[in-house]
Amino acid sequence: MKLPVFAPDRRLADLLMHILVVEQDGGESRLPARVCPALMLSIRGGAIVEADKSLSRTPRFMVGGASMTPRHTVADSGSLGIVVMFRPGGLQQALGVAAPDVTGSVVPLQAIVGEEDVDHFLRQVDQPRSIGEYVELLQHFLLSLHSPKRKGGIASALTEEHRKLFSPVAQLAARFGIGERQFERKVMQSFGLPLRDLRRIARFGLTLPRLIGADVGWGNLTRIAHEAGYYDQAHMHRDFSELSGLPPLPLVQKIASDDPAYWLYQIPQPDFNRLFIPAY
Repeated sequence: MKLPVFAPDRRLADLLMHILVVEQDGGESRLPARVCPALMLSIRGGAIVEADKSLSRTPRFMVGGASMTPRHTVADSGSLGIVVMFRPGGLQQALGVAAPDVTGSVVPLQAIVGEEDVDHFLRQVDQPRSIGEYVELLQHFLLSLHSPKRKGGIASALTEEHRKLFSPVAQLAARFGIGERQFERKVMQSFGLPLRDLRRIARFGLTLPRLIGADVGWGNLTRIAHEAGYYDQAHMHRDFSELSGLPPLPLVQKIASDDPAYWLYQIPQPDFNRLFIPAY
């Protein structure tokens, strides 16, 4: 499977973390929970997603919000797609959609920016192009939809140094000169997730690299769990299972075996880490 990662155009660098091109010749994908919303475009083929014991075909061009649950998809043979990961607050600026409005859901882009604009863009996508040209075309489309403006505030401050995420709420709120409830509302507005869930995904993202490639035995798991901020090994086991679909050791074994269903875990580590701890 090919997984080239493109840096965003400098004019979109404040909105986007990275652009991932995914080529799949069919097969499953086991995708973990994620912090940031994403824009997903199918150039060829598509995918079936399993949710709540039912199957449905994903829209060709869609926005997926932050999610606290893993996803299972099956791609068509010869599928080619682009996934654009937004920075905190980037979705609002790029498409006028608040992060909480798409949390845990998938919305066809036609419902956000209008059918005429999307249909015109998709007709351009249907013309044969190189992968780089498809990426450039998509970025030009995004540039046509937003007015550049630097974002900051809580989202950028919390992600510049990820350890701040785990500070006491009172301390975080005091830093911004606001009350705790107002701080929690601003976090929800920026990320589409409450602070508690944001911390869970960030802790998962911080812990996983420590497990991959390590000689992890039962005693080491307990030590890593405590150092990562879990109450105990059972707490880490539960969070990994809920966020990725597998406990720590089976997940690490799947990644080490190059199981194609776990392709997302094979992208370059800085880009992978941003799925859970989005650097601003």
